[in-house]
Amino acid sequence: RNTRAIYQQMQRLNHTLVPLPASALNPDGIPVIVESPALGNAHSAAAKERIARLTDDATRRTKVEEAQLTHYLDMLINHEKVLPQNILIISCRRQRAGTGKNKVKASAFFRRTKIGDFAICPLRERSQDDLPRDKESVRITTLHAVKGLDSDVVILVELDGMTGNSLKKRLGYIAVSRARHALYVFGKPKELRRYFTVVATTPQP
Repeated sequence: RNTRAIYQQMQRLNHTLVPLPASALNPDGIPVIVESPALGNAHSAAAKERIARLTDDATRRTKVEEAQLTHYLDMLINHEKVLPQNILIISCRRQRAGTGKNKVKASAFFRRTKIGDFAICPLRERSQDDLPRDKESVRITTLHAVKGLDSDVVILVELDGMTGNSLKKRLGYIAVSRARHALYVFGKPKELRRYFTVVATTPQP
């Protein structure tokens, strides 16, 4: 059900997967797009300047990833004519921040109703029965609640929510395997190099 390009990325995260035989019917698909956060996708010079002035790394990261998300959602929906409900954003953070020893970060995007001009529908259950009735909504969920879901297009964000090497590989594999036709991964270079085959990158600001 995955393209060859996505399956090859799955293999990097799960070495027990056997290579696809030449006779397999999986289409080649487009390359997996792996990008480092960059200011280049901010929609205006004013937006770039506001982001550049931010001194808090977490806030800066969120603003940069939001600019990337807006850019790719515009490309996919308005130019490539992908239906919004066929796009799934997966955050590697949790729906809510942890407390005590479990100091996990909360997703900056999960509780939003819009990213840029695009309506967002958060999925809190682990079932595709939660597909939004409104076909104009992009779905968003978290890495820990994505099992059982899949989508034509998957965008993986907030990679800093994954901790522990074995956990990163296991959860990363689950996230990557959710994509049927196209996969986009946003993260800092050190987050990407170990677990993802970098096909296309933009420079770190």
